[in-house]
Amino acid sequence: MAQRYQREIEEILDKVNEDAPVESRAKRGSRPGAPSKRRPEPGGRPRVAFDFSPGRLLVIGVVLLAGALVLKVIGLGFAAPFAWVGIALFVVAYILFFTKPRRTVERRWRGQSIEDPPSPSPLGRLFRWISGR
Repeated sequence: MAQRYQREIEEILDKVNEDAPVESRAKRGSRPGAPSKRRPEPGGRPRVAFDFSPGRLLVIGVVLLAGALVLKVIGLGFAAPFAWVGIALFVVAYILFFTKPRRTVERRWRGQSIEDPPSPSPLGRLFRWISGR
């Protein structure tokens, strides 16, 4: 009995492997129903987004400072503007780190958002306490 089931499973797997072309699955991605990571814009041109996070600005500032140091060691006179821009980017990144709200990832379960409801304001808590809910 177990051999019969094993043989049927092997036959089904052989049929599935013959029907599904390997090339088309490799072109689409790792999963058959996976959405594409790039979405073209309606105009046909890809949109370039300049989303500078504080971390990226910090790295750019450090690279500019290191570049200015290298230029200074080599003996080139235009190292100062690179150093000032690097310092400015470093300061801007430091400020943005504490002022820019962090991105939160939306939690989903079976296509539904499962975010926690926003916490009530102090006035809302007082009203709920008075009303006894």
